[in-house]
Amino acid sequence: MAVSKAVDDYLKAILELGGSREERVSSNALAERLAVRPASVTGMLQKLAAQQPPLVLYEKHHGVRLSAAGKQRGWEIVRHHRLLELFLHDVLKYSWDEVHDEAERLEHFISERFEDRVAAILGDPALDPHGHVIPQKDGAGAFRDEAPLLEWPLGAPAAISSVRDRDPAALRELERLGLVPEVRLTIEAKNPHASLLVRIDGQSEAIRVNNGLAGSLFVMTPPARPSAGRPPSPLRISVSQTRPAKPDKPRHAVENRPPTNAPGESNSVAGPSRTGSQYRRAVTPKSR
Repeated sequence: MAVSKAVDDYLKAILELGGSREERVSSNALAERLAVRPASVTGMLQKLAAQQPPLVLYEKHHGVRLSAAGKQRGWEIVRHHRLLELFLHDVLKYSWDEVHDEAERLEHFISERFEDRVAAILGDPALDPHGHVIPQKDGAGAFRDEAPLLEWPLGAPAAISSVRDRDPAALRELERLGLVPEVRLTIEAKNPHASLLVRIDGQSEAIRVNNGLAGSLFVMTPPARPSAGRPPSPLRISVSQTRPAKPDKPRHAVENRPPTNAPGESNSVAGPSRTGSQYRRAVTPKSR
């Protein structure tokens, strides 16, 4: 399917804003994400809905969601983006706060052959540097079954599963504080209007994290501690999966939430994710 960079940006934004429940996304939300005027959003959505096959299902004043064809292309671009982030980080030694913008520029233009070579070099990875699931080659996509740190209960053990990747300054500060994927922590106190007091496992002093920065963090229940003499197991990837659906048949996807799941709500697959110590070494800034 030949589509433009602008179309790809819209499809990816709708996919990410709609989340695992594939909620309808408002024009205003898209305008804010893409930094364009709401009137421009309306015009683009009308064009995408008029294509054959349509890329979106759009109703004026009721928002938009992706069609089957739109989801397939959207997940393809997300796969390109996250593979590129990991390639830039692990192979070209970009720091984790640099890779997002670089991948944004490259994701639209790589060939399927290049994508396959990158995936092979990286060992068909499960996660990007920020803890986001890399979609499968066949177009299947997945959202981690995680919760915002700001909504996590006091005193409940948590492991950082992913971080938002759009703010380089926030990523640098999170790394400075040691708040990176797979680190375990506990919230000791909350001020809903200001900050959280969190203690990282193994540290004697708690640290205060302002709510703006804490809003970049997502967590899940950590795996059980290994028994004596056994190596620690990596954080498992518990995901709510979505796959390309038949047109006009809405899917029910599992809602992300802490810490327990009802039977059958999500699929858990063990992925080759890094351990906490391995990840902390991996995200240390390196000169290019």
